[in-house]
Amino acid sequence: MSASTDPGRSTGPPPAEPEGSKPKLVESIVIASELWLLVIIAHIVTVVATFGTTRDTYLKMAKDSYRPGTAEYDTITSTGVMVGLVVATTVIEIAVAVVLLILTRKGYNWARFILGAVSLYLVITTLFSIFGDVHPRWAMIPNVIGGVAALGAVVLLLRRDSDTYCKKMAAYRHAPRTPTAPPYPPTPGYGPPPPGQYPGQYPGSQYPSPYGQYPPPGQYPPGYPTPGQYPPYDDPSRPAADPPPDDSSQHDKGQQPRDDPQA
Repeated sequence: MSASTDPGRSTGPPPAEPEGSKPKLVESIVIASELWLLVIIAHIVTVVATFGTTRDTYLKMAKDSYRPGTAEYDTITSTGVMVGLVVATTVIEIAVAVVLLILTRKGYNWARFILGAVSLYLVITTLFSIFGDVHPRWAMIPNVIGGVAALGAVVLLLRRDSDTYCKKMAAYRHAPRTPTAPPYPPTPGYGPPPPGQYPGQYPGSQYPSPYGQYPPPGQYPPGYPTPGQYPPYDDPSRPAADPPPDDSSQHDKGQQPRDDPQA
C-alpha cells in the first residue's frame, strides 16, 4: 500500500495525548452508542407492534390469578392498566440503557461490561424469536434490525481500544488535581487615585512627594501663562519683529563686521 500523498493526513499512529489531559473518546464507543440508539428505536417499534400478543399473555396470567368477573380482575385487565404497564416497563428499560450508555461514554468499565452483556442478551433473544411464533410477522423486521445492531455494539464494546479508553479515563479520574493558588490581596494605599484628585504622597509612605501638590483641575500655578494671556502668533494686531541683519556679504569677503561710527 502506498503512502498517502496528502500532507494533512498521516498514515502513522495518532499523536500521543498530553500528559494529564482528558483522554479523547474513541471511535469504537462512538459507533456503539449510535448502534444502541438504533436498538432503542427498534425496541419501541417492536413493543408497539406486539402489543396484541402482550395483552393476550397478560390476560391469560390474570385468569390464572383472579376469577373472571370480580372487581380485581376487571381492574387489572382494563386497557388503561395494561397500556400503563407496557409504557412504564418500556420507559424503565430505555432509561437503564441510556444511563449505561452515558456512563460507558464517560469511561466507566463496569458500565461497558453491563451494556455489552445486555447487547449479547438481545442478540440471543432475537435468534430465538426468529424460530418462534411472533404475531404480526412484520414485527420481526424491527426485532431483527435491533438484534443486528446489538451484535455490532457487542463487538465494538469488547475491542481493545474501548478497554484502553476506559482504563485511561479511570486513571484520569483518580489523578490528583493541582490546586490553583488564590490571587494576592490588594495592598492598601496602592492603586489609581480617585477621578479629579492627585496624590500628594507616595503610596504607603509618610514623606511628601518631591514634586509638590498638583493644582486642582482648571487652575494654574503662579507664573504659569493662562489661556488668552498672550495673543496668538497669527494675530494682525501684534507688531512684527525686525528681521536680523544680513552679514553674509562681509563673511564672504573674509572681513569682520565693523561697528557703525555713527552709533
